[in-house]
Amino acid sequence: MTQPVIIVASLMRLEGTTGVQAHMREFVGYLTGRSLPHEIATPFHWPTSPLLALFIALRRVLERLYKPAAVALYRRGHSALLGVRLRTLMRRHPNCVVYA
Repeated sequence: MTQPVIIVASLMRLEGTTGVQAHMREFVGYLTGRSLPHEIATPFHWPTSPLLALFIALRRVLERLYKPAAVALYRRGHSALLGVRLRTLMRRHPNCVVYA
């Protein structure tokens, strides 16, 4: 039996100054240092970037018109893009563990 791929999932980029981002970077470093198979899932993965650009543009318009709608779009949009990335990775690696 092959070793499961660990999918590290986050709504945020791994680069940044928050504690969550620091933890995720440390965990990815741990996996890399032990040559454990892993993939990273964020809404910022390049194949979804055209959709991300669309969400950002629409959010900027909504921020001027109605801020609560902009926040809702931000949350739902990033969640949807993360879902696209996760589904892609889980199809590619049916034997996986998702760490979120």
